[in-house]
Amino acid sequence: MEEKITEEYIDFYKKAIETEPDDAMNHYFLGSAYVESEEYSKAIESYQKAIELEPDDASNYYFLGSTYVDIEEYSNAIDSFKKAIELDPDDASNYYFLGNVYVEIEKYFKAIDSYQMAIELKPDYANYHYFLGSAYRNIEDYSRAIASYKKAIVLDPDDASNYYFLGDVYAEIEEYSKAIGTYKMGIDKGDQDSIVSLATIYNEEYQDYKQASKYYKMAVDGGDTDVLFTLAYIYDERLNDYSKAIKYYKLAINENNCESSMFNLALIYEEKYKDYSNAIKYYDMAIKEYECASSMTNLGVIYQELREYQKAIKYYEMGIEKGDDLAVKNLEKLHNDELSYYTNTEIHNESSLEHKHKEALQSLYELGVRQI
Repeated sequence: MEEKITEEYIDFYKKAIETEPDDAMNHYFLGSAYVESEEYSKAIESYQKAIELEPDDASNYYFLGSTYVDIEEYSNAIDSFKKAIELDPDDASNYYFLGNVYVEIEKYFKAIDSYQMAIELKPDYANYHYFLGSAYRNIEDYSRAIASYKKAIVLDPDDASNYYFLGDVYAEIEEYSKAIGTYKMGIDKGDQDSIVSLATIYNEEYQDYKQASKYYKMAVDGGDTDVLFTLAYIYDERLNDYSKAIKYYKLAINENNCESSMFNLALIYEEKYKDYSNAIKYYDMAIKEYECASSMTNLGVIYQELREYQKAIKYYEMGIEKGDDLAVKNLEKLHNDELSYYTNTEIHNESSLEHKHKEALQSLYELGVRQI
């Protein structure tokens, strides 16, 4: 529907230009329609024609510059914004957009100069202070970055993102208590990113895993699926709450097809619950999806435990082919374990014992692990 409307606009202004070819506004509106349809080269031609007809109109240079930004022609964008400033030096937005281009090409000091000019002309616009703070952050001038973000918050206390970025600066300079307080204010304003950053501080800096799990769960409840594995891992390795670990590993698998979640979930079933059926299921999933060598070896261990030796050997061999050293040791050890088992059993079948012994060794010979 939108594409159709854009095509209609293009056709309309083309016809308007046929009727009034010297009306700069027609060329400007045609250029804007081309931008909407992402036909940037045609948009540039239209804006240039508008400039030819009205060379003193700063807005045409502004829109031309914005189009150059869209196609990452930053040098031309800079020239266009500079010309817009020359024609209308009191328009703060031209300095702001020029600053944004300088940030794109990592000329942060020039960006700072541009943002400061924008602020001088429009000091109460919070967004300019935010971008100035970000530029200071890029040159690691953290005290000025903090001052800029704080000013943005004063001017627009309901913009949650400013709290998040201020919190990030505090975290970068290791003022974690201030970061925590700032992230919490961002959370109160509805900022999702602040939740994850707060959880990360509790997890990595304070090792406060209950608080970390609380905020990671809050992030998950808010729709952030990227932290599912981290939340599951905390429940698994830090809090030993395996039922919750299982829940979130499964969610991580469903949402992200996460290899580590498959392996860790299988490991819980294997080691904590002795639920070999589910362990086999998730190790096998990791093998099929990612050819996970550790899952191959662990499946070998399970099948050896279940005395299904053909399968044990199969998965040890797969692990060896993927370079897993533990698979080599386990396969070498397999025949000795079985020899001990059968030797200490009152009733055993000598031919069966000899067969399993030779079978394990033969696998090693074929893989080049042992020499005959």
